[in-house]
Amino acid sequence: MDEPPHACCVLLTPQSHMDLGASSDASQ
Repeated sequence: MDEPPHACCVLLTPQSHMDLGASSDASQ
């Protein structure tokens, strides 16, 4: 419970995942 649910967060909020992915893509 200490660690934030990564997969859960992504599944619950796909928008956030997309945002992170876009940011990473731009960085690379």
